Amino acid sequence: MRRLKYPEWVLKHKEKGKAIHFINGKYYLYQIKSEWNSEKKRAVKKTIAYLGSITEEGLKVPKYKRAFDDIKEINVKEYGTPRLIDSIGEKIKNNLKKVYPENWESIFSFASLRFFENSPIKNLNHHFIHSHLSELYPNSKLSPKNTGELLEYIGGRRDKMIEFMNSQMFGSENLIVDLTHIFSNSENLNLLSYGHNSEETYHKQFNMLLLFSKDKDMPVFFRILDGAIKDVSSIKNLFEETKIKEATFVGDKGFFSEGNEEVFNAGKLNFILPLRRNSSLIDYSIIKYFERKNFDGYFFFNDRHIWHKEMKKDGKRIILFFDERLKTEEENSFLSRIKNKQTTMNEFYEKEHSFGTIAVIVSSKKISSEKAYQYLKARVNIENAFDAFKNVLEADKTYMQNTSRLHGWMFINFISLQMYYIVYGMLLKSKLLNKFSPKDVILHFSKVYQIKLSDKRIISEIPKTTRILLEKMKLDENLLRN
Repeated sequence: MRRLKYPEWVLKHKEKGKAIHFINGKYYLYQIKSEWNSEKKRAVKKTIAYLGSITEEGLKVPKYKRAFDDIKEINVKEYGTPRLIDSIGEKIKNNLKKVYPENWESIFSFASLRFFENSPIKNLNHHFIHSHLSELYPNSKLSPKNTGELLEYIGGRRDKMIEFMNSQMFGSENLIVDLTHIFSNSENLNLLSYGHNSEETYHKQFNMLLLFSKDKDMPVFFRILDGAIKDVSSIKNLFEETKIKEATFVGDKGFFSEGNEEVFNAGKLNFILPLRRNSSLIDYSIIKYFERKNFDGYFFFNDRHIWHKEMKKDGKRIILFFDERLKTEEENSFLSRIKNKQTTMNEFYEKEHSFGTIAVIVSSKKISSEKAYQYLKARVNIENAFDAFKNVLEADKTYMQNTSRLHGWMFINFISLQMYYIVYGMLLKSKLLNKFSPKDVILHFSKVYQIKLSDKRIISEIPKTTRILLEKMKLDENLLRN
């Protein structure tokens, strides 16, 4: 075999531990090493890594390697927020390691950047290499190509998502369930249906079903549903995936149906489900002929006295709540609409008996009227979660062009939402929610940088507000130090 003669500009790259290959008219450089082969009874050369293509101008390093080389050249990196996320996200990290042993660093970094940067995929790697995350999780691969492949992998394995979410949900006994729509500009997703957006215009959408744990004060499970699927038809599959044995579920008015009631009862799960005001199950006579002595009593909730009456209908335990202040508010609102010619007095007379009322079906006799009302009002937690998902993380619009990537994208944002709620919970516990939001915390921690000077690394000064947050949130005082 004739030995190929290499040009001088190629040969200058030939060193010990490196090999040159000529393929399709081009020269390529590889890192190699010798290993003893016991079968051949001799040393053989093994390729370790691809180093790049050789041109007359020099060695052209691969794009992925250039990205990691950039990390070394960056002298100033955001330090405070990555350290915070690294500290508070221990449980998330541990569960990701178990379920995604090869990809957990990429998933955690991706979710972190969605939380504190709202980063779209195209900017993800830029934010990553300018962040201390690149040093904490060096095995993360966050180029657009890599993240696309990662989303497809995650979204194609619903079983792994379920495993992770069930591990996060473990120990939850009080769960709030709700459904919201997510708009999409994708063209190739068969789960999209047209629906009304907030501007009352038609837009393509799918639905997201979310479970919020009242015990853990955070979202713990989600499912993606076809945009045409209504609340009442989504419960059975949810229970099959979660394998919940003991829990109390709180839904909204859209979740009551005979079918869902049967699913709850079959799983021996407690539930509290509000009824629509026009439900035939509600007896309003106690309101029409209002006499306080006909009620079972009252309790106080947020400085408001709530009257309650328990009744039976078709074998169901129904509790009717009456809030006099709410009645006045609703009457005034309705009369204003009449004044603006948006409705009529006849409609007012038809509905006035229901003003100020909430009726619920409660499965368990052990849940008192007051407790049922407290559970019901806890639904504000899941409403806040949807608000954070849409308006803080800006995850309610997606351009994903296949179903697997969409599922993966929603999973990443779900983890981001959990990070948000961890910070939210710390602020709540520290009685700081009246002064700071989770995004405020991110802002103040982002002011702390890592600076590289030769071989020495120093941390920038910690601003006063950041120091206060460290103390009040009971974080390790050494968190933002080398």
